[in-house]
Formats: sequence, structure tokens, C-alpha cells
Amino acid sequence: MSTKQAKFVKEQSSYHSILPVHPDDYSQSFYTDGVNQVIVQAKLDNIIAPLFDVARVIEAALNTTRNAMKVKRLPKGYQAVSYYWLQHVWIAFLTSLRYEPINKITLGIELEVFFKTRDQFSEEQLCQMEMGSAPSKDRTLADEYAGLINLFFQRLRQNLNSPEVKNKIRQRNRTCREAYMGGIELVKNLFSFGSSRLLVIRMDLSLQRSIETLAKNFFKIDQIHSEHDLEYMKQCIELLLKKMDRNALLKDKLGYFLRFEYSIRSGFHIHCFFFYDGNHRHADIKIAEEIARVWNDEVTGGQGFTYICNFNKENYRNCGIGMIQHHDEQKIGHLFEVIKYTCKSDQFFWFSTLNNVRRTQKSQLLKDPYADRPKVGRPRKKLDLDSNPLLNSRTNTMENQVCL
Repeated sequence: MSTKQAKFVKEQSSYHSILPVHPDDYSQSFYTDGVNQVIVQAKLDNIIAPLFDVARVIEAALNTTRNAMKVKRLPKGYQAVSYYWLQHVWIAFLTSLRYEPINKITLGIELEVFFKTRDQFSEEQLCQMEMGSAPSKDRTLADEYAGLINLFFQRLRQNLNSPEVKNKIRQRNRTCREAYMGGIELVKNLFSFGSSRLLVIRMDLSLQRSIETLAKNFFKIDQIHSEHDLEYMKQCIELLLKKMDRNALLKDKLGYFLRFEYSIRSGFHIHCFFFYDGNHRHADIKIAEEIARVWNDEVTGGQGFTYICNFNKENYRNCGIGMIQHHDEQKIGHLFEVIKYTCKSDQFFWFSTLNNVRRTQKSQLLKDPYADRPKVGRPRKKLDLDSNPLLNSRTNTMENQVCL
């Protein structure tokens, strides 16, 4: 480890007392990437990462109707070889055959079906799958192995397409749509009662953990996170919103929309939309940088990390952030597309202790300031999703979105 990195680790470790300590997070593990090495006190690393590999296998299987393997005649004999779609996930598939989910993890629908499919095979058959297929003069051996692998994926597809599973997926899609429509409702409300122009700031908030609990930014290995980070981040986001209300630069926000998610690289993180009155505020970068400063320094005590999408808004082909006029249907449509992407339920698992935690959070709708007054003047045209083909097409795609 370089002197500069070691110095940074020392500075970051002083903030460890800010984060909550849980006994479940502690179980010493030794990590190395071949150059650097560290002992990290965490035990979720080998539990979570394989689930994403299983999801890759499922996605590959659903994207084709072809068999997984075929028998090919080689110079050394007959051998079962995988088709192209399976080659990319073959190692992940073999690893998943021995993965055992734990009680603290709630599996997504597709993952649950995968492991139930695996359990339909005997121990002898699983061992045979793991052993692979070597070239043999006897074609029967190659046919038997290819048939076993093909049978696994045939059953997997059948189970995923069963009425019971499809019904669960439809129910989940409805939940996704409710979150998505909540974001659309908020945007329509802000245009109706907030401002004719919205300044939209899109950013991601996460934690840059201390070396005691997370070997981050220094090692090219899978990152380690605590299931209790979400509890801490929920507290942090509430503190951030309070500090924003007391900050001269940030206090006049019209609304916000937040979505909590998890990834191996960044752990729990928050996709954020902050809305300001575009008639009075124009410096979206300045506002975003101030939010980042408050999150990184004041809220998390130096352990926060932010990614500001507005920095690169000019490079987006379909930009739905920055300044948006109430009549700019194309840009509003792009904003809805971004919200839809944020709301899709692509979480392959969830910690069982957090099953009742809300993953979407948004500000209250604004009230009509002129509700009790007589209407005068020509009313501004409101957004109508039902009669607008551009916006309605984007909304309807959410119904058919297959979420993992």
C-alpha cells in the first residue's frame, strides 16, 4: 500500500465511531488481490456476491429458447459443449449449484425459482454436472451429460413460466409501477402548483466506509458491506433533508424523490431527484455540489460519497435533468424514463430484517395555493399522460417490465 493510501486510510479510520457497530458484521476474513492484502472484519462478502452470478445465469437462460449444450465430435472423441449463451455464465452456473441461501436473505422471485429447480435434482446429478464432460470415444457419456444440463434449464424455464410465478411477477410489477407513478404524480404536481420551470438535480448518495469495516477504493476485490448500512443511511437522509431546510442555498427546494438500492460495489446507495423552482434558481451544479458537501462532510462525518449526474447532462442523448419547461414534453418524457429506470425492482435479494422498509421516499404533494380563490386568466395546460402519446408510451412500458 502506498504512503498516500495509508495516510488516507488513517484519516478515514478516525470516523469509524460515527457508524453503528453490530455483532453480525464481525468475523475476520483475509483478503488479497495479489498485491495488497488486508484483514477485514465483515462476513457478508461471500454471501451476497454469488446471488448476482445466479441472476446472470437466469437472465442468459431467459434470453434464448435454445438448449444449453450439444454433443460435438472432436479429434479426441465425443464431448458435450455449451452453446454461446451459456459459455459466458458457465462458471457462475457451476458455483450456484453449491450455494446455500441463508435465512437473513430474502430471495427475489427468480432466484427462489432457480434454487427450487436445483433442489429437484439429486446429489448424484449435481455432482455429475460439476464434474463436466471430457472427450470420450463413447458418445453415450456426452449425450448423458448434455441431456442433464439441458434438462436443468428446461425445468428452470418451465418453473419461471408457471402461472404461480407469473402471478408473483405481475404483483411485483404493480409495486414497481406504484413507485414509478408516485414519481410521475410528484412531477405533475410540482409543475401544476410549484413552478412552470423545474430545475431537476439527479445524484447518487452512498458511504465511503472506514478501513475497519470496508476495504474500499484500494483493492480490486469484491467490496464488503453491512446489512445495517441501510438503517444508518435512513437516519442520514433524514438529517440531510433537515440540514437542507436550514441551508440558505438549499432550503427552497420544491420537492424530492428518493430510491434506496443495493449493489456490491457501492453497497446501499440512494438515487436522488431534487426539484427547485427554475424561475428563481438556475445553477444546478452549484446546488448539487452544496448537497454533496453537506452529505459528505456534515451528515456522514467525512464518510459520504456522491455522484452528480448533472455534471454530464450535456453528454446525455436523452437528457431529463437540469432546466425543464412545463411545455417541453420531450424532456419531461426523458425525465419520466429516468424515474422509471430508478424505480424498476432490479434487486435480486433483500435482507430479511428490512422486509418492511420503504425503498421509495418522496416529498408531500404541494397544495393548490388558489384552491379557494376564483379562477382568473387563462389556465396553463397541465400534463395529460392519457392523451399524450409520447408520455403515455413511456408509462405503459412499465406494465410489461420484467423486474428481477
